[in-house]
Amino acid sequence: MLKHGGLVVRNMIPKDNDDPALGAFLAFLARDIAAHPERLSSLTGDLLAAVQKAANEAGDIDLNASLSADDE
Repeated sequence: MLKHGGLVVRNMIPKDNDDPALGAFLAFLARDIAAHPERLSSLTGDLLAAVQKAANEAGDIDLNASLSADDE
């Protein structure tokens, strides 16, 4: 886990279900943040509002649902 100011990066996947691609990406992200903390920026109110609007418009999403034929 890397903690820098108010940022915490942590692998939340249980050890028995490790995803090597996700683990490698999180390790890369942690190294990059440690090497270049000046690249970090705060989440702006406008960006937060846009993300919240998009999430609200998407409605409920079942992450376990099968993809449609168009999405495969």
